[in-house]
Amino acid sequence: MTIWYSWLYHYGVGGAFFAFCIWLMLRTGALRPRQERHHLRLLMSMTGGLLLFMTVHALWILLAAAG
Repeated sequence: MTIWYSWLYHYGVGGAFFAFCIWLMLRTGALRPRQERHHLRLLMSMTGGLLLFMTVHALWILLAAAG
């Protein structure tokens, strides 16, 4: 389990910071996904990129632990 602590910390703290920044952009109107199509694409690509990297990072950890 200790091999997962860095992953949990990285995406726990980083994910909270990411969510706070997205919330702040939505709250201030800097990001308007309902009005602007390219803002929706930006939001989806940022979220998808985070999820993709989290998944790949977890696979790397699993492969390293198995080997």
